[in-house]
Amino acid sequence: MNLLIQFIKWLWKYLSLLFNWIRYHIVKPFSSWHQENLLKSKLLIVAAFLFVMTFIFVDARISAPMHSKFESTRLNEPQTLGQNSQAAMAITSREYNSKKDFMVVKMHASSTDSKPLDPDNVKFKAQAYGKKKIPVQKIALTNNDYVLLLNDLKPGYRAIQLRVINTQASTKASSIDTGDDTDDEDSMSTASSKSSSAKANGAGPNYFNFIINEDEKFVNNKLAKRSQADYMIEDIETQIARLKKKIKQNNSSIDSDIKQAKADQVAIDQINKQSQYSTNKETDSSKIQDYQSDFQEQENEITRLNKDNEKKQEQIKLYQKQIHDIRNGHYQFDND
Repeated sequence: MNLLIQFIKWLWKYLSLLFNWIRYHIVKPFSSWHQENLLKSKLLIVAAFLFVMTFIFVDARISAPMHSKFESTRLNEPQTLGQNSQAAMAITSREYNSKKDFMVVKMHASSTDSKPLDPDNVKFKAQAYGKKKIPVQKIALTNNDYVLLLNDLKPGYRAIQLRVINTQASTKASSIDTGDDTDDEDSMSTASSKSSSAKANGAGPNYFNFIINEDEKFVNNKLAKRSQADYMIEDIETQIARLKKKIKQNNSSIDSDIKQAKADQVAIDQINKQSQYSTNKETDSSKIQDYQSDFQEQENEITRLNKDNEKKQEQIKLYQKQIHDIRNGHYQFDND
């Protein structure tokens, strides 16, 4: 116990000496310097604060994408490929890898008539703001879907004008685009009026200019380039998922129709049962006819939906066979 008390006294004495040394050799000299250089200290702090804020602002301006004056073309909205054309194209998605300088744009072709659009007759050209041409690799998929790989696209491109050309369109206009790799007028960087702005973003005789503005929202630096086979399989799997979803919806409708048909039959049986106690024979007969008509409608709809499901199931099997052939190298791709 005495040893403990002696140790505490010694420790207290040691700490007191240490605190006194710190006060006289560190705290007091610094306090004197601070009083003598108070104005300089304040100016130094303010200058450091301004420097940090300026650095943050400049860095934000450099790293933030500069948008162009043009409005981005909306996703999933078909745009007619030229004047008096029945063919249309829509951007369904776009992703950009800013570290590897490429963008993947997915598009879907459609038509208001029964005429198909031959992928060989669809051309794509792209340029960034300032007339910088962007190499475009086209991959035609199933069901009028396309994947475009836009290469050599460095951050700061501001906007892309993606021209989709329908060389299948019949037009006598002299300003049609044949899809050849020739110098185009730089309609993006020179647009200073409504007329030239419309020229940069809109339809031509046989084409439509899509606009994709630089935006961090669709930056994905984990995005990787894939083979034509991979994109084809991904597209087919998407189609299979849509068919399965539609089959599920059909089955839900079938269940509802079965319940309604059963309700019609129950109502008919009740009227027939009560008819021997009723004097309203004509009214009962009319109700029975209405219920029988609705019952038949439900039966017809159930038959139609079952046939539709059978066709979709068959299509799923064919898609699965196509995937199998692609993975085993038995599928013949079209050469673009």
